Amino acid sequence: MLVWSSRVIGQVLKGLLKPSPQVSPVVETFRCWPMDIDLFLHMNNSNYFKYAELARWRIVPQTGGLSTVLKDGWMFLAVEQNIKHLGQIKAFQKFNVTTNTILDGKWVYYEHT
Repeated sequence: MLVWSSRVIGQVLKGLLKPSPQVSPVVETFRCWPMDIDLFLHMNNSNYFKYAELARWRIVPQTGGLSTVLKDGWMFLAVEQNIKHLGQIKAFQKFNVTTNTILDGKWVYYEHT
């Protein structure tokens, strides 16, 4: 839990330090670390969702949404998640997470590739 919390805080700080005028799509680069792999030496399936969440934690302050979240009392709620595995991510391999943000009234949808 301590490692995950530090990764989330790191992503929020990176988002605050690197504001982006671009709203969507935003591309973030990550690396598959040894704690992310399974017995077959590639990224564990559950970690795909973790990296999608890290991308969301980074994009919110990066696009200026953190002030809105704090001011209006918004909260993050993952209602539905689907994944389609197209290939393996091996240990220590760099990979990109592209995040498209779709605003629909009071809902915000994130699409990660």
